[in-house]
Amino acid sequence: DASNSVSFVAIGALNTVEFFTDDADDRYDNSRIISPEQRQYFAGVTWKRLVGDGLLTTTVGRTFSRFVTVQRDSLNPPQEVFGNRSREGENTLRVDLVLPLSRTVELNVGSVSRFASRLRYDIALDGGFRLDSIGAPQPLAVDTTFTAFRQAAYAEVGVRFGPRVRATLGARADYYGFLEGALSVSPRIGLRAGVGSRTTVTLGAGRYTQAPSYVWLLGDPVNRSRLRPIEADQVVLGLEHQWRPDTRVQLEVYHKWYRRYPARLYRPQAVLAPTGFEDVTSDIPFGLEPLASVATGRAYGVEAFVQKRLSAIPVYGILSLSLSKTTFTSLDGVARPGSFDARLLGNLLLGWRPGPSWELSGKIRVASGLPTTPFVTVGPLAGSPDFTQYNQGARLPLFHALDLRIDKRWSFRRVQLVTYIDVQNVYGRQNVSRYSWDARTGAVETDDSLGVLPSIGVNVEF
Repeated sequence: DASNSVSFVAIGALNTVEFFTDDADDRYDNSRIISPEQRQYFAGVTWKRLVGDGLLTTTVGRTFSRFVTVQRDSLNPPQEVFGNRSREGENTLRVDLVLPLSRTVELNVGSVSRFASRLRYDIALDGGFRLDSIGAPQPLAVDTTFTAFRQAAYAEVGVRFGPRVRATLGARADYYGFLEGALSVSPRIGLRAGVGSRTTVTLGAGRYTQAPSYVWLLGDPVNRSRLRPIEADQVVLGLEHQWRPDTRVQLEVYHKWYRRYPARLYRPQAVLAPTGFEDVTSDIPFGLEPLASVATGRAYGVEAFVQKRLSAIPVYGILSLSLSKTTFTSLDGVARPGSFDARLLGNLLLGWRPGPSWELSGKIRVASGLPTTPFVTVGPLAGSPDFTQYNQGARLPLFHALDLRIDKRWSFRRVQLVTYIDVQNVYGRQNVSRYSWDARTGAVETDDSLGVLPSIGVNVEF
């Protein structure tokens, strides 16, 4: 009705991987890859209600993931060396209220409750792929079920000083019941001010927290007492300029300080990078090891953004450029590059729509290489990463690629049909995604990305 609306959304995903083990080469190649089969869904109902001049939004949702992550050796038949058969289900209740207190003051308050009703983990990792700091095997076997609760509440006040100046002041509190009742308070402040008719200056500062992944609690019996929410204090200064009605330029400078980052006790030079793993032979997977929230880090850089929207001039484009540096300091006290320390990231997208039926576009992608860790080349640990040189090996080569696409549209009375041809990496650049160890040759090899990748598609909108 005029004051209420209800919406529902559900998203599901299925991921299945099949391996062929017809010969020794297939079995060896497969032994270097984790098989990540997953079943996932999200469902949620949102109720929006007008409350006077304000808006009350209530959302009830559930997420669920079932993982069957397995890696096997190269024997015939292959034997399992790592298995993770887990289920994670979490229910969420979120309430947000936006309420104007006057013509110049607005209040925004809310709360988020999350209850993981059943976290089920069945994990087994061979000790040969879980070595401690002195190289001794530490096999892991976990079969457990537990629940987890966390609660957050926030409040923010926005005040307008004239038509082009707005200030916000707020704070958020997070309670983590599954981390022995850890409590984090995060203040935030922001300012947005117009300078002239087409330029705006923005300034923001605040603290943000992120909970450890549930699976990180299982790597050691005392991880639950040693892990705390990751904290990041950050400051961002920005400048926006409306160069033309269809063209916007933006520049931002930022600095972040990380605290309570998970340090790896078996790898005192390293922090736990929150990412997936492709191969248990190269590192301990998914944080299944002793951890402690004592590492620090920082990231700083500058980002530039230019956008040309489609207008009377039938050309559009986006240019983004980022220069940054990230370092982390773990238990050994040495600052090292972060695992995602790409110093340069650049994207240029250009498109031309000569008429309502045709569209031609292209994109250039450029990124400097990520840091790598050299391999031990001799002795019983040959082929394993040399963590004494963690993230201090040769960086991956410069990444660059050109993508091209053509779209053709047909419009009918109630249906729009769109067909396209898309070619990624047109000139077939063999970009290196990582360095890996070949146990058969006892040498380092490169893992290259796909060359030219064409695709065709059809979209029907009705």
